[in-house]
Amino acid sequence: MEKLLEFKPFKALMKMIGECMDFKGRTASGEYWWAVLGIVIVLFAVRLVAILLLVVSPLKFLDKIIVWLYELAYLAGAFLSLSMSVRRLHDVNKPWPWLLLCLTVFGGLVPLYFCTQKSHPEENQYGPVPTSIV
Repeated sequence: MEKLLEFKPFKALMKMIGECMDFKGRTASGEYWWAVLGIVIVLFAVRLVAILLLVVSPLKFLDKIIVWLYELAYLAGAFLSLSMSVRRLHDVNKPWPWLLLCLTVFGGLVPLYFCTQKSHPEENQYGPVPTSIV
């Protein structure tokens, strides 16, 4: 178990889970992308388990519970991604309303572009330069 927590995606994901209610401050690029990979791995595993349970479950009432738990996991992942993305935009010195472009068809490409940029090298209005743990 200790080796699993040293795996960079899960290490970054654990840090981001600890900061999931913090929409202030900044997140370094490496931590952001490792955490995104961790979320993708976890949600893929949740999806795989849900599909397997739906296939082998002889009880029909469990189907709805499994689907609800699956959707709850995706909502948790979306909320975690939102707080991470806000802090990542802060790191490149952009305000959070840029994320509203994700509600349009191709507008999500703009915040994605900002998230790929290098960190603002100095302290900005959102806080000091982040130090990466991964």
